[in-house]
Parts: sequence; structure tokens; C-alpha cells
Amino acid sequence: MWKKLSASALTLSLLASGLAVAPVSANTQEVTRGEYVKAIIEALGVPIGSGQSVQFKDVPDSLKPYIEKAVELKLIKGKTPTEFAPNDKLTRTHAFIISARGIEDTKTYSESVLNQFKDGTKIAAGNRQEMAKAIELGLLTGYADQTIKPANFVTKAQMQKILQRFLAEYKPAQTNTTVSL
Repeated sequence: MWKKLSASALTLSLLASGLAVAPVSANTQEVTRGEYVKAIIEALGVPIGSGQSVQFKDVPDSLKPYIEKAVELKLIKGKTPTEFAPNDKLTRTHAFIISARGIEDTKTYSESVLNQFKDGTKIAAGNRQEMAKAIELGLLTGYADQTIKPANFVTKAQMQKILQRFLAEYKPAQTNTTVSL
């Protein structure tokens, strides 16, 4: 059974993993794709495997169990079938897409919600549905100047906020515990 972490438990988890640190300047450091995936998997509290099924050639062994679980949970796809680019900086678009994928539902979200943001047209066509979902679920709220800044890189402080919103919406799939006698 997966456990859902509270905001304080998430902060402790991030502190333990070295992603949340006290100085403000450290919270402005940009997050890599690999760091984000590791943080989201740790925040979910899901058991990880060995990482042996990872098909991405550029993922270090230490990150493979987290990438494996993120692929299994359909949170990530990679840049290509063999490249994940774990050391690339994470854009806001990709952070919200990963988070939105983690919230399973069958609802179709109207992309018109993107129109409320001045830069909503800058979101690529293939990402618009997941970004609309992120807005509708409250994962993405945008900035005071009514922008999303989709190409900006995510800082560690922003990652903490995104993960807190994600955990508030995330509900693990219920396993069937009924036994037929």
C-alpha cells in the first residue's frame, strides 16, 4: 500500500534527499529531470525495484530504480526510446506534465483554460491537454502577471510547491482486497 505524505513529511523527505535546503539561494537552484523524478517517486512513498528494466542508456545506475518506477506509473516517457536526459534542467511544462500524468482520471480537459494566461499559446500542441489538466486540478496556478512561463526552469523551491499540490490530489490506485471463497 502506498502512503501519502503530508507537506511536512514531504519537506523532510526532500531534506533527506538533499533537494530541500535552508539557504534561500539554494532554493533558487534549478532542478534536473532526474532530481524531479527521484523526488516525486520518494514523495509518493512507492516501493522501487532494481532499475534493470530501464531502457534509457543515459541514466546512471543510482537513478534507474526511480526512473523505472516513474515509467511503470506512466509519469514519464523520455526524450527518445533510449534517452531520458536526466541531467537536463526541468522546464515548468515538463514538471506539470509529469505531475498531471500521476493523477489518473478519464476526464477530458478543455484547453481553453490555457487562454487565461498571456503565454498560454507558447505551450506545444502535444502538451496542451496535460497542461490544461494541470490547471484544472490546481497543480498549475500561474504567476501574478497571468503567465505560466512554460519554458522556464523549475527551482527547488518551486518543485516543493508542485509536489505538495500533486500529493494533495494524488490517490493511489486501490488494490482489490476481496477474496472469493
